[in-house]
Amino acid sequence: MGTDGIRGSDCPGGSLWRIDVRDAKAAARLAWLVLSLAAGFALAAGLLLPAKTVLRLAALLAAPGAHSAPCLLCGMTHAWVALRAGDLAGAAKANAGSLVLFALLAANSVAAGGVVFYRTIRRGSDRCRRLKENGKTAIGRHRC
Repeated sequence: MGTDGIRGSDCPGGSLWRIDVRDAKAAARLAWLVLSLAAGFALAAGLLLPAKTVLRLAALLAAPGAHSAPCLLCGMTHAWVALRAGDLAGAAKANAGSLVLFALLAANSVAAGGVVFYRTIRRGSDRCRRLKENGKTAIGRHRC
């Protein structure tokens, strides 16, 4: 079919469905940016709120008796509080995966910020290029 879309079989209504690859990429990028924003807020809240507040909020969110065996995220709140204090050993003791998760979330937040920054800069330069092609130098407060 090529790179412009994916063609499927007949839908119940009788028409063919088609997904434009650019639309799929844009949708995936948007979903990633929204999830990155949520993760960034969680990361910032865990690092900026007072330790007592973080522990109190985590206790409110915990479902008592929801699981009998330790889960993958057990001890993560205490690990994040330890990370915030710079206690890497304490964080690893509270949850061995906390260092990896923190590093991944931080790297993802930086990458998402980079994508937003790059696309904002590129959008501005595209706008200037279009203005100059039309013989203009400004639109509103935007100057080229």
